[in-house]
Amino acid sequence: MAFASVLQWWEEWQLRILVLGSLCIQCYLSFFAMARKKHIRPIFRFSIWLAYLGGEALAIYALATLFNRRSKVRYSSATGSQKLEVLWAPIVLMHLGGQITISAYNIEDNELWRRHIVTAVSHVSQRQGSCLLASISPLHPCFLQIWHTVLYKATPHTPTDLFLFNGSTPLSQVAVALYVFCKSWSPSAADGRLLAAAILLFILGFIKCFEKPLALKRNTFSSIVSSFYVAPRTKTTSREVDLEEYIQDTRDFIKRNEIPPTLDKDGRLPHMKELSINDRLFVDFAYAYPNRLAKLKSFWFISGEEAYETIRLGISNTFNIIYTKFSCFDDQFRTDGYDVFTSFLIWLLTLLLPIVPIGLFHSCRKEGYSGSDIKVTFSLLYITYLLEISSFFLMVNYDEEWTVMVAQHSLIGHLAYSRRRTWLMGITELLQCLKPSCYSSKDITALVHDHVRDGWTEYITDVESYWKFNDMRGHLTLERNGCEQTLRGSIKKPFDESVITWHVATDFCFYHKGTSSNLESATLCKQISNYMMHLLFSNPEMLMPGSRGKLFKAAYGGLEIILQGEDVSRLEGRQIDEMIIDELESRQGIIRDAWVLAGELMRLGDAKSGR
Repeated sequence: MAFASVLQWWEEWQLRILVLGSLCIQCYLSFFAMARKKHIRPIFRFSIWLAYLGGEALAIYALATLFNRRSKVRYSSATGSQKLEVLWAPIVLMHLGGQITISAYNIEDNELWRRHIVTAVSHVSQRQGSCLLASISPLHPCFLQIWHTVLYKATPHTPTDLFLFNGSTPLSQVAVALYVFCKSWSPSAADGRLLAAAILLFILGFIKCFEKPLALKRNTFSSIVSSFYVAPRTKTTSREVDLEEYIQDTRDFIKRNEIPPTLDKDGRLPHMKELSINDRLFVDFAYAYPNRLAKLKSFWFISGEEAYETIRLGISNTFNIIYTKFSCFDDQFRTDGYDVFTSFLIWLLTLLLPIVPIGLFHSCRKEGYSGSDIKVTFSLLYITYLLEISSFFLMVNYDEEWTVMVAQHSLIGHLAYSRRRTWLMGITELLQCLKPSCYSSKDITALVHDHVRDGWTEYITDVESYWKFNDMRGHLTLERNGCEQTLRGSIKKPFDESVITWHVATDFCFYHKGTSSNLESATLCKQISNYMMHLLFSNPEMLMPGSRGKLFKAAYGGLEIILQGEDVSRLEGRQIDEMIIDELESRQGIIRDAWVLAGELMRLGDAKSGR
């Protein structure tokens, strides 16, 4: 009896729980999806990903349950509560459209816009067919019998069946919708306002359903690149001549402004805005030399700290373009003003249109409706509407909130952590209580800012030096310090192998006896090294196309072989480093190469100290 009562309760409350669950997921995405811009705990990021995937699945299942409930109504008219559920379907369609704060979780999701178009057509077709038969069913009572006979085998008989059936052709789904929905509505004078509210909500659901795939299409790389104006033709046909003119113009500008003029805040704002525009710096697109010069001039007139803030804003805007529905193109070199206008119009409709259905539902007679269903309907109407308003303001609030942290990954530190890892530390890692990141993003950006300045003032004089400055992997630094012949081999290796060799060498130098780890330069050097290792370990494609993430595992395996049989579970990085050095004399491989490199670097440091 208890089990039967539970089943009966679930049968009665299933749809309410599903639609309210879908609403809760949309609330979560609306308020927390933009937190992806910040450095957040992995479990938090995982929950956002789960909500992104589960929100659509739960909304589809809610629609399946709604349609299945209609199919159980044979030829009798629907009850009041069943009629009230008609308002829930277009609201769930709006949930399928998602929130403005998240259109894609991964960059690859944008390329799946065609699949979302098919899904949108499928769901909207179901609802459109439902509204059509709702108006003709009272005139043709035998029509239902015909559809029942023809479509019986095509009709899913459980919510799970219909959920899986969702992947079928839109035509089949329209046929099912025509069969199951027409039996749930018999328009009458008393239902006119409710029907009008349902139609208006359906229009809004139609807009929201198609807004997501269109946003995904707009955010694909091909769409972003095609939105650029074609670069103007240069006076010459030789790119080398254009480059020579660019370098000469830049050199002339730098000579005139070797000491940048002091500008007030209003004078620096145009330059900061120019640099913060999320344009061709983020796609594989040739930047015309006159535009490069304009960027360099803006870069020259601002400080390293201001450059950091403008880059943060530019990356934040780029995130909005790729991962949200928020169109923030503000670039004279783009041709997508129409998309911006369309996005604004859709947002305006989602703000104004729901007011009418809410008013109609308030004014309609509610006799015969379940009190629980009335509360659920009010919750769906009001909260869904408030989400549209709050999402926009959350987007604006997070506009400049890009993370200030730099991800870190150390090979030796990873070994030390793995050896003493317990189940408790595993939970700690999941909750990210160990803080594997640093707050040196601003300092590192300042280093890069100074490096570019020094390159133009002290090194670049012609085309050859320009290409050398841009293509060198540390040659200039080695040349300046008089050790190019000694250390050239370490940067002649494949890039990913060179990164891991220099990373391990940096750790050896950092942990070596007599080395001060408190120096700012040493700390920044180690943090940059750890960030490069993080890219190689977690995102090798961001480091360089073709980078081999397995090199990290190979180097890690080499360290484990060296320390085989040693108990390092209670040792710190410096102690493990010293133990590795003692075992390296008879070894070969990346770790041995890194130790040789570290030795050369430390001898270079000692020589400088002696001078």
